[in-house]
Amino acid sequence: MGATWRGGGDRSGCDISGAMVKLLNCTVKYFDMTSYYMSWIRQKPGKALEWIGSVNSGSTDALDYSDSLKDQFTLTEDVSTSTQFLEAKSLRSEDSAVYYCFLCLARIERLHCDSAFDYWGKGTMVTVSSASSPTAPTLFPLVQCGSGTGDMMTLGCIATGFTPASLTFKWNDGVPLTDFVQYPVVKTGDEYMGVSQLRIKRADWDASKTFKCAVEHSTGSKEVILRPGKSYL
Repeated sequence: MGATWRGGGDRSGCDISGAMVKLLNCTVKYFDMTSYYMSWIRQKPGKALEWIGSVNSGSTDALDYSDSLKDQFTLTEDVSTSTQFLEAKSLRSEDSAVYYCFLCLARIERLHCDSAFDYWGKGTMVTVSSASSPTAPTLFPLVQCGSGTGDMMTLGCIATGFTPASLTFKWNDGVPLTDFVQYPVVKTGDEYMGVSQLRIKRADWDASKTFKCAVEHSTGSKEVILRPGKSYL
């Protein structure tokens, strides 16, 4: 074969959205890439071949795309390495398919090659996972029950119902505090829960000092205020 797939194989679980990214590349060996036309084609399970786009290699002036896919895919190349790239954005689960590169000595008309000499890459299965939308956490403050004993007491903060799992707690009493513990998040069903605890001087609490627990998450920041005289869980 004159066309080989570098880094081919099953691309399971791709999460591709937003910005255009290089999805696949096709490296041409044993031939001068600029003497050929290149097409990208895909085949969904149980469906016919679907043409994505074509380019006259070495000349980006001759780009041609499927009307239904032109906003989703872009063909680029690096002539110095004889490599063609298929770039993509906003892929969805229905874009899961086997993707092929296809070389033709003559001009390609969609899926038709006007030449007896055409070369196909072996194909790469791309499986696109539909990532669920992020969910913001809900914060609950906790204060140690009863008067207790000793000079120290514990404040707590629980974040529940959030996705994805990455979440960071921060505490402050007017200035950032560092003497707190953040426990590993726990998965509960399809969501996550996180807990943080802060040890403070009882005298500060008795003096009506205010403390803030904040979380930073991909959905944004949230905070709750803990102070004497309020009812807590």
